[in-house]
Amino acid sequence: MTRAIWFIIKVAIVVAIAVWLANHPGTVAINWQGYVVETGFGIAILIGVAALAAGIVLYRLARAILGAPRNFGRYRRSRRRERGYQALTRGMVAVAAGDATTARKMARKADGLLNEPPLTMLLSAQAAQLQGDDRAAKEYFTAMLDRPETAFLGLRGLLTQSLKAGDRVEALQLARRAQSLQPNTPWLLGTLYDLEARSGEWAAAEGTLQQAVQAGAINPDDGRRHRATLLLERSFEAERRGRSDSALSHAQAAHDLLSGFVPAAARAARLQMAIGKHKNAAKTIERCWRVNPHPDLTSAYREVVSSYDPMTRVKLFEKLRNHAPNDVESLLAVARASPRRPAVGRGPRPSDQGAGDAALPPRLPAPGRAGAGGAAGRGGGARLAGPGGQRPGGRGLDLHRLQRGQPELGRPVRPLRRLRQPGMEGPDRQHVADEPGGRADGHHPSGDGARHRPAGRRTRRPDRPAGAT
Repeated sequence: MTRAIWFIIKVAIVVAIAVWLANHPGTVAINWQGYVVETGFGIAILIGVAALAAGIVLYRLARAILGAPRNFGRYRRSRRRERGYQALTRGMVAVAAGDATTARKMARKADGLLNEPPLTMLLSAQAAQLQGDDRAAKEYFTAMLDRPETAFLGLRGLLTQSLKAGDRVEALQLARRAQSLQPNTPWLLGTLYDLEARSGEWAAAEGTLQQAVQAGAINPDDGRRHRATLLLERSFEAERRGRSDSALSHAQAAHDLLSGFVPAAARAARLQMAIGKHKNAAKTIERCWRVNPHPDLTSAYREVVSSYDPMTRVKLFEKLRNHAPNDVESLLAVARASPRRPAVGRGPRPSDQGAGDAALPPRLPAPGRAGAGGAAGRGGGARLAGPGGQRPGGRGLDLHRLQRGQPELGRPVRPLRRLRQPGMEGPDRQHVADEPGGRADGHHPSGDGARHRPAGRRTRRPDRPAGAT
């Protein structure tokens, strides 16, 4: 639209000039060397304009003829550069596609067409990496270090090769050299921080971490966690060097930076305890307990309150529990701090049955006749064993088998029931037959009803018929 307006303005100016000349006619006379030329003023102007245009055309024609060789050389160089950039582009595409053969071919073609070694060396190095020729790639990357514009690219390539080979020492040196060229590169700061941390250079890693957070390479929340870890490691390092004050300051700084970081809180509490600040140690653990209850904090708190009596320790642990009352670790901490009471009168557990003869009580000798370890009359119940602990017929009564509910003497026997007798605890429990009419107090309603029978297994001799006395 603007160009059309300008064209209309130009035409209007020309028309206005032509109208003005028509309204003001005149004569122009030229007298030169005896020749007199007379013409109208308008015609004279047109002749002058035409002569000027012809002069311009002739000047340009002469300039084109005289500058033809130079222009032809420039054209050839332009076409050569265009073809070189096309080859370079195809080579980059081949590298991205993983076509090592095409990438190497395009790299050679671009190197022959272009007089720009930085670009062609980068493509050649990447093509060599695709083909697995690390030696050639390293040569290209090393050659790129000689040029300031490609030094950073060469360092990046060498750094990648060092990390791939596992040479962290050389990788750390290359990363620091690259940082001197490009100090705020995010990926470089992240790599440098990782290498310094793995090398144990905690102070340098902390400085690099701050730069990485400022450059956006690491999230601020992650940066706080990383810094707390670095401070904790610096605390251990200071302790190894005998600087206990620095160890405590670094551990306290880590705890202040991240209050829920359990290792930092536990270490700060133990270091405070070592210099006699038990109250500060307890506050440190309680502060971390509000955020992250943990068994390591329980152990550290137990060391803090170890000098108190048991009941005071329980009260202190209950105070600790109040900081996180709904957490299971709080309940476990109080339970472990409570004084343990020894078990009184615990008999054999049901799980002991079937665990083998070692878990069962020993065989009890049965009361026999005179001379067999005790007398048993008619009121003493059925005789369990004869002299020597053997029943008539050469077979003894095996209480182990009875307790396991196994058959004895060819007939099934019901399992025994363990009952607690009045005034008897633990191993003094009596085994009473679970049979109709039996009582736990040792009495039986049969007979005279007043006769006391000792608590034990009522057994009928196999050689005496049922109902025999």
